[in-house]
Amino acid sequence: MGEIDSGQAGAEFGCPPAWLLQSGKIQPRAENFIKTGQRFLRQFMKDQTLLGLIFEKIIVGLNVAATAWIFGMILFVVLDVGGRVLFNYPLTGVPEIIKISNPMIAFLQITYVLYMGRHIRTDILIDRMSTKGNAWINIANAAMGVFIFSLNFFAGWGLTVTAFDIWEYEGEGALRVPTAPIRLIILIGSVLMIIQFGRIILGSLSLLFGSAKEK
Repeated sequence: MGEIDSGQAGAEFGCPPAWLLQSGKIQPRAENFIKTGQRFLRQFMKDQTLLGLIFEKIIVGLNVAATAWIFGMILFVVLDVGGRVLFNYPLTGVPEIIKISNPMIAFLQITYVLYMGRHIRTDILIDRMSTKGNAWINIANAAMGVFIFSLNFFAGWGLTVTAFDIWEYEGEGALRVPTAPIRLIILIGSVLMIIQFGRIILGSLSLLFGSAKEK
């Protein structure tokens, strides 16, 4: 392996450009390993098609549910304000419901927003980079997302278990809202985000492998 630096050989996850493969500077065994990795990734992506469709239906359904709940909150606020102004009789528990609904809605919709590519991001550099450069940036961003939402999941797991054990409530007086279902939704949303970030990584790797093969 004295002919080539290992960092160069792994510059594209084991997929060096075609001119390097054709130059004979990489041993046939390494070339076979790279081609095996290409075939495995393509087959893996193909096998995940059905699971991907199921996953997409789940996140779309959660987004629809969150949208419906937003509409419900609007009705709650209108009834609360109308009752307070017209009849001096506000709707009980609306502030508590609104307060606890915000994180629930966020984690019901966050994966769908990521799937649609609608999160806020700076594209000053992205617009000036090649397709491969964008793929590497997507991989780095997705890896960081996996890390952050994994921390969020493990940090919230104990709190969620405790909330179910003691049946924790939010608010006092007129209306007490259980927090356990909301904490569970946050965990589910975190898992879905990890899965979607993983899909982004796989898609970007597939793009890199495919472009290496075409060259």
